[in-house]
Amino acid sequence: MINLNLELFILLLILLFAGYWFIQTYILVVTIQGESMHPTLLSGDQVIAVRHWPFKWLSRGQIAIFQLPDVLLGSIDKQDTNDDALIKSKDSDIRGVLIIKRVIGLPGDRIITDLLDVQENLRDELVMKHDQYGKRVWIIPHGCCFVKGDSHGLDSTILGPIPNRFLIGAVMGKINKPKL
Repeated sequence: MINLNLELFILLLILLFAGYWFIQTYILVVTIQGESMHPTLLSGDQVIAVRHWPFKWLSRGQIAIFQLPDVLLGSIDKQDTNDDALIKSKDSDIRGVLIIKRVIGLPGDRIITDLLDVQENLRDELVMKHDQYGKRVWIIPHGCCFVKGDSHGLDSTILGPIPNRFLIGAVMGKINKPKL
């Protein structure tokens, strides 16, 4: 009887450790800051995401989290964007600028954007990249996706296609806060 209880206890410890490892490795909870995903996600909302989401599983319309290195941001001043997307994570392994956006284009897609899709204070900087009608055509290269906020913010209309190596994870849902 003692051996059975000890075996069950050890099994339970192994399962707890495995569950803890799985959650730490594959689950990410982030808090939204800003309004670029408004009305879908508001500042202060929390979402749960699956880390290490395979790029080939991304689909149009899916909301995903990307980590942007300074080299991709270039000369863009993050203060000039009304972006959220600069989300907060309690995960100490993730550093740099995190954005949460909707995937609207995958490799091979042709995306047409309008200069009006860019927030007003950044248009002068980007006008030369658009045609006489204010349109810009993007062909999404292999290994990249085109992402956009549900409202103005730091997204592919400013940065261009985002390489898949910057994908942190795919959002699975919003965490509902209990009403007090």
